Amino acid sequence: MKRVAIALGCALLSLAPLPANPSSAAPRSGDAVLTPTASRSGDAVLTPTASRSGDAVLTPTASRSGDAVRTSAAAGSGDAALTNAAAPPSPSPDSSPYSVTSIRPDGHVVRPGDTVRTVARLYRLRAADLRRWNRIGRHAALRPDGVLSLRTPATPLPRWASRIEPVTPADVTPTAPAPAGTAPATATPATPAGVASAAATPVGPAATGPAPKCPVTAADLRRVWVKYMDFEGAGRDGWLIVNRSIARSTQKAFATLYRRRFPIMVMQPLDVNRPGLTDRSIVTGGYECRTVAGTTHWSQHAYGLAIDVNPRQNPMIRGTYLDPPGSDPWIPRAPYRTGMIHDGGAETAFTRNGFFWGGRWHTLKDYMHFSPNDR
Repeated sequence: MKRVAIALGCALLSLAPLPANPSSAAPRSGDAVLTPTASRSGDAVLTPTASRSGDAVLTPTASRSGDAVRTSAAAGSGDAALTNAAAPPSPSPDSSPYSVTSIRPDGHVVRPGDTVRTVARLYRLRAADLRRWNRIGRHAALRPDGVLSLRTPATPLPRWASRIEPVTPADVTPTAPAPAGTAPATATPATPAGVASAAATPVGPAATGPAPKCPVTAADLRRVWVKYMDFEGAGRDGWLIVNRSIARSTQKAFATLYRRRFPIMVMQPLDVNRPGLTDRSIVTGGYECRTVAGTTHWSQHAYGLAIDVNPRQNPMIRGTYLDPPGSDPWIPRAPYRTGMIHDGGAETAFTRNGFFWGGRWHTLKDYMHFSPNDR
């Protein structure tokens, strides 16, 4: 009988659940790997996924009933954009040092339906902490496309500030073409006629002979300085030149973006905000004295009546043509990734201040483009 009892006891022990012993692929040096632990019923469990050096990629694998389960998309260095599906592949890092960059790994890109409580629960944080870190009022609602910090920021965002200045005649010059013998970092397909492009046909002595007169003068334009949040979550001072008729509405639109914590990749002055940058197609800006690619017609940018926001993350798409080049990972618009503009998200900062959005056009999609005349 004693032998039977001992055998029965061993059998029962072999059926007992073993302690959790999760494992993942060996991380690269510098990776911040989070080990999942047993959670209370309904809590999201964070498990590690393969990440680039230094990234902490969080993958919630379980949630309370009714909550959307988000999986961190494979993206460029520093990306922590949460999506419901795997993100498209990123372009080669050799194409541009800033081709794929994103908010710090402790950032959350707000999706429709997110609230402070649901985001806090997703990362097992206190809602009060999330509000304090991001200066969110107790009754304030989150807006899609904004980015929330998930820890105490090293440097809190400064208060919003803006000013409007006159421009000089030197600011109203045709866009200079690239120096002779300079090849673009990536091949640029032929631009369909009539398509406004961030890399549109330049005008000027080296391109067309004598420089044509730009359609507006310096007196018609204003330089608008704004405070913006960059992709690292830091506050910066940037400017863009626009027609004086939309200077005030431009201020209001960028104030709204800042309040919602919508990140902007880079703005002028580049020698301060991104020293050494050569890829101007990623710059958020307005006025540029140039024609529409493939035509002799002035672009709306030449009148200061168009603004492009985060061109790389919000490309212009017409058929197989893509501008700027290298924006392929951002063609699918369903994912919510840092700097992307979605319907009902960042676009409302402009459309509620007198602008139209190129993302609603039918013959082509120009997700970066805002103008007061829908052109």
